[in-house]
Amino acid sequence: MKVVVAGGTGFIGRALCARLAAAGHEARALVRSHAASLSLPP
Repeated sequence: MKVVVAGGTGFIGRALCARLAAAGHEARALVRSHAASLSLPP
């Protein structure tokens, strides 16, 4: 499933992106800065 996460670099958004990626879903995150997005799962 394709999922968009608003606040992907926040406390909950980061954990949510990791869980979605581990479950095999395609997660896209809306972030304020590119530097913060580098710590998200691929």
